[in-house]
Amino acid sequence: MSSHIQLRRKTYYARLNIPQDLRSIWGKAELIQSLKTSDRKVADVRAMTVIGHWKQQFSELRSGEHGLDKHALSLRTDEDTHPVNPHTGMSDKDYYIEHIADELPDIKEERFRQIINAKLTPFGLLLEDYLAQWDVEPKTKAMAHTAIRRVAEDLPNVEQATYQRIEELVRADTKSSGTKRKNYGFVAQYWSYLAKRNIIQNRDNPFSGLKFKEKANQAATRRKAFEIGQIIELHRQALHANDGDIANLILIGSYTGARIEEICSLKVVNVKSTEGRVCIHITDSKTKAGVRVVPVHKDLTELLDNLITKSADEYIMSGLTADKYGNRSNAIGKRFGRLKTRTGLGHEYVFHSIRKTVITVFENLGVSEGLTADIVGHEKKTITYGLYSAGHSIRNKSGAIDKLSYDFTTPNAHKPK
Repeated sequence: MSSHIQLRRKTYYARLNIPQDLRSIWGKAELIQSLKTSDRKVADVRAMTVIGHWKQQFSELRSGEHGLDKHALSLRTDEDTHPVNPHTGMSDKDYYIEHIADELPDIKEERFRQIINAKLTPFGLLLEDYLAQWDVEPKTKAMAHTAIRRVAEDLPNVEQATYQRIEELVRADTKSSGTKRKNYGFVAQYWSYLAKRNIIQNRDNPFSGLKFKEKANQAATRRKAFEIGQIIELHRQALHANDGDIANLILIGSYTGARIEEICSLKVVNVKSTEGRVCIHITDSKTKAGVRVVPVHKDLTELLDNLITKSADEYIMSGLTADKYGNRSNAIGKRFGRLKTRTGLGHEYVFHSIRKTVITVFENLGVSEGLTADIVGHEKKTITYGLYSAGHSIRNKSGAIDKLSYDFTTPNAHKPK
């Protein structure tokens, strides 16, 4: 960093040579900026920021039209003060902008100036920046990328995002109301990010609070709970197909109400005695409420013992491979889907339907909603229980779990086909 710092009349300056291929844009060979300090340690810290910003500008200018748009946006949001240079009659920033504009073809110059003057804001321009700083699961990030990119294709510029145009997009979207709610929720979050960075100013978020009406055919194909007899038949068909993994998956789901990825992510160490009862400790879940302890049903004990003994990779469901998002349930979930289809069940039935069945059974058995929520990992609706309660005891959960009863063949671990 010492080569980029210069002391002039007791004040340190940052300096950086402009690459040869970019000098015509700046109209000079070197960038110099006062660091406004005589303290060398302070100067070192400030210089790192200044030099980093300059190098980012070099990169943006070299990355084509997308980079030029991004660079124009960074100039627009630059809040640093730039005094007038007596030699040019304008600030160094304005002088720099004019140099860039003069080098551009007319159509690009017009776009460049529109972005700088806040008359044009490319909607998807900072999407990659947004996703890079967003700390979520890779799969969620990929879904958000797809959702935001699709909207950006229909609304290339922020200025086009009127309430009327967005309503037209929503009406034309053939996805289910739940999927649309999730996708436009991603877009609303991205809009908030742009507003926080002052890219968008003095505008309410038009993607916030959208209403999604469910179509009649969507209501008809909404996910349904299995009848108990259907679950038993699916289990029988899995055994008949010699697909032990699917058979075991159905059994564990039926006695726990767990999500498919929760089951596939269970490790051997997650099954242990707690308060005198063997329990499954679910530590990897899609929600905070999903992290929970579920007592093991007596009809599941032998199966889990066998799976633990035979595990070759520390997982209860051994031998599964993770997809690009790290999910171990993807492939086996598709196998379950094919089995379900062969059994004659439609799109409204998925593995999650087993979870719905367990919840329905609990309700019919008179198990309280709060206790059911603690077992299956749902958020509690009331503030008192949801915010302040530590949850039901293992004894209470065990009492509910033990009420579950199915006419399965005695469960044993089956070797996958």
